Amino acid sequence: GKSKFEKKYKDYEEKPMQTIQTGMGEGRISEFTGKVNGFPSYDVHGYRVTLLSTERRIVINCNSREEDWKTLAPSFAQIIQ
Repeated sequence: GKSKFEKKYKDYEEKPMQTIQTGMGEGRISEFTGKVNGFPSYDVHGYRVTLLSTERRIVINCNSREEDWKTLAPSFAQIIQ
């Protein structure tokens, strides 16, 4: 969940969670920003999605470099739904 993302991305910040309907049922989505550690380090922007069923939890991470976010965000939203 969220704690894994906080460990993965430096300066991780997340907007409030929202409920969504997907092809797999109801889920939760949060938009986030952070920095990818490494060489070179870069700003990242993305969606963290959690889907729950009676048998499993699925976490989806759709992200891109900050400069590509406006172009890719609509495609990510369509994939998630």
